[in-house]
Amino acid sequence: MNAGAMVSLTEVSPAPYNAQGGERIPDRIQEQLLRGDRRIKLAIMVSGKGRGSNLQAIVDAISSGDLAAEVAIVVGVRPDAPALERAAAAGCPVEVVAPGPAETGAEAYGTELLRVFAAHQVELICLAGFMRLLPSAVVRAYRGRILNVHPALLPRFGGKGMFGHHVHDAVLVSGAHESGCTVHIVDDQYDTGPIVLQSEVPVLEGDSPETLAARILPLEHSTYVRAIQLFSENRVQVSGDQVTILPPLHEQDLGAFAPYDD
Repeated sequence: MNAGAMVSLTEVSPAPYNAQGGERIPDRIQEQLLRGDRRIKLAIMVSGKGRGSNLQAIVDAISSGDLAAEVAIVVGVRPDAPALERAAAAGCPVEVVAPGPAETGAEAYGTELLRVFAAHQVELICLAGFMRLLPSAVVRAYRGRILNVHPALLPRFGGKGMFGHHVHDAVLVSGAHESGCTVHIVDDQYDTGPIVLQSEVPVLEGDSPETLAARILPLEHSTYVRAIQLFSENRVQVSGDQVTILPPLHEQDLGAFAPYDD
């Protein structure tokens, strides 16, 4: 595969999708899709320490017209988070929801997140440097509608602790000839959800974790934006651990809609 090429797990015709069945697309969304003015409402979740480069890539893609989305809310874990400050500077609505103690705070944290998402009519949650496992109540409520971008090719080089230079160290130590990034559906574990898109880069002789990370970062941005756009276009369906990328709108039967089909 060419370095930097984006791939999906499955490309299918409309027939298998319709055969799987599903709910009708809500009239409001169907009308937006037909008019071409669909703007999916995003919640972007950021960490306490991250720079917010993936957040910025999403905001920039919306501003340039490359992404049909709206940042409904950016949620951080503390008010002085650099990514949250970047979001506010870009004019995005922001809110701080503190996780609380790991042992006792998960339920309250999940309840508060769901309140915020409902208040802002969030349709898709995008993790941008967010390192925590989401409360199970949030994963259930937004099943199939939570995305993360990981700076390596899953399912290898994922799991707890695989972030930042740690993941690039692991790639180099393994002797892998390729690395890249993965956009995946978020479940209740680290980096185990169904893969939506991946992009690859070669691992070069003499690479360090820093040089490899620098080459992957632009692909993280572009691949994440592309994945979000697919959701905005109603082109992603998840069945078990498999993702199907549906054909463009004019080839679809809009009578069926199953973003997560059992």
